[in-house]
Amino acid sequence: MTLSEDKLLKELQRMGEYLKKIDHSTQAAHTALAQNAVQTEVLTQILTQLGVIACSLEQISKQTCESLNEAHYQTDLQKSIREYLNLIVDLYKTAHAAAAVEVDRLRELNKRIEECCPVEGPKPICEHIPCTPTPPPVHGSAESSKASANANIVSGAKFPPIEIKGEVGGNEDRVPIVPVGPMRGSYAPTVQGCSPNEMKLDSAGLPPAGGAGNPVVFGQDSPLGVAVTATPPDMSGAMNGDVVLISGNVFAALSTDGGKHFTSLNPTTIFPSGPTRDSAGNLLDNGLCCDQVIQYAPQIDRFIWLMQFCGTGGATPGGSCLQGINKLRVASASTADVVSSGGTAWTYWDLTSGLFNLGNTTMDYPDMSIGSNSLYVSADAVGTGLLILRISLAEIQQGGTITINFTNPSDSSTAYGGHICQDTTDAVFWAGHVNTSRMRIFNWQENSGQYSWRDIDINSWPNSDYSSSCPDGTDWLNFMSGFPGSAVIGTARRFGGGFFPGPPSEVWFAWTAARGGGFPHPHVQVVQIDTSNWTVTNQWQIWNPNHAFAYPCLATNGNQEIGISLGWGGNLYFASHAVGILGDFVVWYSEQSNAAINRWGDFVTARQATPRNNLYCGVGYSVLKNTPPATGIRFNPRYILFGRESDVNPPPIK
Repeated sequence: MTLSEDKLLKELQRMGEYLKKIDHSTQAAHTALAQNAVQTEVLTQILTQLGVIACSLEQISKQTCESLNEAHYQTDLQKSIREYLNLIVDLYKTAHAAAAVEVDRLRELNKRIEECCPVEGPKPICEHIPCTPTPPPVHGSAESSKASANANIVSGAKFPPIEIKGEVGGNEDRVPIVPVGPMRGSYAPTVQGCSPNEMKLDSAGLPPAGGAGNPVVFGQDSPLGVAVTATPPDMSGAMNGDVVLISGNVFAALSTDGGKHFTSLNPTTIFPSGPTRDSAGNLLDNGLCCDQVIQYAPQIDRFIWLMQFCGTGGATPGGSCLQGINKLRVASASTADVVSSGGTAWTYWDLTSGLFNLGNTTMDYPDMSIGSNSLYVSADAVGTGLLILRISLAEIQQGGTITINFTNPSDSSTAYGGHICQDTTDAVFWAGHVNTSRMRIFNWQENSGQYSWRDIDINSWPNSDYSSSCPDGTDWLNFMSGFPGSAVIGTARRFGGGFFPGPPSEVWFAWTAARGGGFPHPHVQVVQIDTSNWTVTNQWQIWNPNHAFAYPCLATNGNQEIGISLGWGGNLYFASHAVGILGDFVVWYSEQSNAAINRWGDFVTARQATPRNNLYCGVGYSVLKNTPPATGIRFNPRYILFGRESDVNPPPIK
């Protein structure tokens, strides 16, 4: 290479570096211009809003000025009237001196009487009430506490059956009404309505398309064949391969052929289920009650069965299962043990009110979720707040004594009646409402002894009228307006990517909101929260102009899509169960109810399926009239395996 060539090469390299710098500067300039454009748009919107505010203030100023002028004019008139009246009085005194003396005497007497017993003056027609400023958002944290429980083992269903009374009589709680907060946004839908469609094959034998080019289809849809009459059914279930375990309020059922057929299980013959007493004979609970929940933990291959026992108050005449102390029971069994024992071999732990320093308080409306290494359990400490428990999955697998970390329920008073996050991995989340435009979001990292909360502002939602009448006039949401009301009972965690782009970690919260504004019927509000900065990434609704939606339960599949199980009905439709995948704006049902009850719920469930984790396991029910000549109604529980068509019926591998 010659000297001139070497210089030329170096010059070209310098020019290349220079061009790179120009390119970087150009990119930075484009970025700055884009940011300036966004800021300009924001400033334009702010200026527009300020213009509206200035116009409103001008109108207020004008009206205030006119009111003051009118008051001044009327004051002059009243002064003139007073002068003329004084003139008339003077003329009267001149013409009637004796009467004038009597009038003065009576006036002096009235003055003394008023000094003794003052007469209350007229109240002003208008009183100024100062604006109450919105309290600042609350942030906080607290240390969890610890307790332990010993294991018990049962097998063979050796206990005599007893009657489970369920939720009868006074066993009814109420969630506090959410206060109305400052208006944010509007009571108007932000997305298209959601349609319930019947899942049935068309004339070509194909499932109906709807909501997506890759629609939801059912891989299995089976009635349990279990006679159920207790209200409400409170359906829950989970599966691993061909083994499906389902529970209701007072019953259970097992399938070992993928949900095609189910065998009824009686919890009272599998576990000791009657009232429990301590060594001194003091009542610790009043026997198995209700609210059973099922989960499957694939990390340890364990089905987990949660049961609620009646409070000691239920033992007294006129008492309630929600009074006094009680316990929750957590039972565990491997898939092989469930199959070989016919669902009768379990290791279980009884978790009493005393373990969690609840005093004379009952635990109610429990829920469960599975984290990376922990089982989470929630329950209302009746009248106080939401209690959260964390138990090591490894300790459950070992079948010995378990350590339970737990929260102070009074910290979660706003989350009363709520449920905990499904598919929650390394942290659990739960939430409640400070008011109708502010939520309180809680989180608890799996490796931490401290849980935290913070307030997040959201768009306002209506919460005054939850009624929804079926064709026979029955309000199927009559009970829900009191419990669980607008508690946040649907929540699941998802990670960015898959079919739905999004932040690295996002939690979706869902609850039933009332009719009002642009919502002619009760509906479901959904809020998405970015957990990296605790901001709202989206807020939208599941609604329909012709009927209501309620009781949402969410779950995340392996594609990071959010599935849902919920109730729908009212107006022309009896309340029924449906499932779907959020974002499709369609949900699916296979059997529509033809009768109604005024306490639908209190929950239905959706779970991530195992091992095909792109699918969901959904459990719900329909309400049917008994076949004549029988009268009355019955509940028909159903198990549904559902997902995208490409996941339920994957194409053959080429």
